[in-house]
Amino acid sequence: MFIKVIILIIIGYIIQLSALNWYSILIYSSIIGLGSNSLKQSIVIGFLVGLIPWLVQFILYYQNTVLLLNRISSMFFNYQSPTLLIILSLLLISLLTILISTSFYYIKTIIYDRRKN
Repeated sequence: MFIKVIILIIIGYIIQLSALNWYSILIYSSIIGLGSNSLKQSIVIGFLVGLIPWLVQFILYYQNTVLLLNRISSMFFNYQSPTLLIILSLLLISLLTILISTSFYYIKTIIYDRRKN
């Protein structure tokens, strides 16, 4: 399972790099939910696929975007804290990918149960 997670994270990072829209990772997360074998696997892989590609993007481009992050964080929090903004962004995308992957896992189980009966 560890190798599967690493491969899925790398694919998620490639999708994140080549995507025109930020929500492309959510579409990928739905595919992960459909392919998961258990709820725990859906949650863990969904979380990691959401967190790691965005974290790598923030680490790679932090120096180039510090001014923009300072301005945005001062609009939201009334003080300049790009670290807080990054943490909240990572938390939001991780929560979204977990919700999407588990939702599609449950949709898959509902469809499978109906076919079985």
